[in-house]
Amino acid sequence: MTQRVGVAAAALALAFLAVALMKARSTPSDERARRVTVTNREAVVEFWELYRKATDHRLAERTGAAIEAYERALALNDAHEDALYYLGNMYRDAGRNADAGDAWTRLADINPQSARAHAELADLHFCFPDDPRFDLARAEVEVRRALEINKEETGPLLRLGQIALVKGEYQDAGAYFDQVIASNYTSIEAHFLKGYIAWKGRQADDALTFFGHAVRLGRPETPAGGVLGEGDTKTGSAPLLAGQPSCWGMETVTGDLDRVMGTDLAREMNQLYRRLSTSLEQ
Repeated sequence: MTQRVGVAAAALALAFLAVALMKARSTPSDERARRVTVTNREAVVEFWELYRKATDHRLAERTGAAIEAYERALALNDAHEDALYYLGNMYRDAGRNADAGDAWTRLADINPQSARAHAELADLHFCFPDDPRFDLARAEVEVRRALEINKEETGPLLRLGQIALVKGEYQDAGAYFDQVIASNYTSIEAHFLKGYIAWKGRQADDALTFFGHAVRLGRPETPAGGVLGEGDTKTGSAPLLAGQPSCWGMETVTGDLDRVMGTDLAREMNQLYRRLSTSLEQ
């Protein structure tokens, strides 16, 4: 009995010794792990503080400050999709198209299913004809990818129609605009550009019909008779491209719909469509 107790005590002592040795050996690594965890936690907190600041600056249209905050945030988490997307937007607004393209390309690399990244890249290659990145073929590839990812959006269809229009492919452009109108009848741009195609084809009645729809859609307060009076102003007009960048030619001209008085709709239509035609030819 005494011998068994002695053996048990010796075994227990050895067990305690082993545990002590394990603790002694693991303490440095455990401490390092704790320090890494604390550091990571601090980085996460700092990232979100910077991201919130960047968002505040962006909403207040403080582009430079927003860029700086997004860049600092991405230095802590370089794979954050929203930060990359909005940084690209801020770069574009600052005229830094090359940096914008880099940000959106990185977003597309991180998440190949990011429809918004491909849509922004399409705009980058389409909306700035004086930029060396202007490339209709590349724009079409990007916008088709965006549409493939998200078939519910009509924005890519509208852009495909615009690209076809610039290329002089009027039948294809009209088909795209028809799809947009079928899915979103309130699309001012689709009606306006569908009217332009009819105008180019010397289909005056159809052109005036589509143009009139575009004008009325942009003026939700239009009188019941459907004719705009001279007292009607821009106040209350529907935003033509809310949330989208200013894009050459077509959007520039459609923006003038706010100033259409409606007293001589055919004359005003001819003026705007001639301007658009000149812009496309150039």
